[in-house]
Amino acid sequence: VNDVTGESETITLTETATPGEFAGTVDTTFGTVAGTDNDGTFNTQSGDTVTVSYDDALTTTGGTATVSDTDTVGGGANGTVDITATSVPGDTLDVVVTDADLAGSGTITVTVVNDVTGESETITLTETATPGEFAGTVDTTFGTVAGTDNDGTFNTQSGDTVTVSYDDA
Repeated sequence: VNDVTGESETITLTETATPGEFAGTVDTTFGTVAGTDNDGTFNTQSGDTVTVSYDDALTTTGGTATVSDTDTVGGGANGTVDITATSVPGDTLDVVVTDADLAGSGTITVTVVNDVTGESETITLTETATPGEFAGTVDTTFGTVAGTDNDGTFNTQSGDTVTVSYDDA
């Protein structure tokens, strides 16, 4: 049970190699409100507590007991984004996002905008050998007006500012 939202999940445990020891897992996803009960995933956020309970039908004294343990959900990691600081038309801009929360995701997308012309490129970044680090590039060419959005190349000229945006959810 998520003690903050009230969401609950029923989990089937499997006996391990140690007789009498059972183990299981439940997935979590970020969520500020309760998700659907018994869908296999808990909505949680930093500070939530999740309590697991088990009904022991035969204790060492011959009785019954409900045993439980509680986990406090930790916070996520703040993501960072970086783009080539200075360039001239014709350069390739390097874009890197680092976000430990996304380790193992494989790819993410970011939006890069020429703040002067409004031209926009959506770039897919690929996870590097460092878990949670994603890298990609976008080419530039000389142009005084916006080029075609999402064609893989920015029109830029001296004085333009190119900004990358990443939603660290």
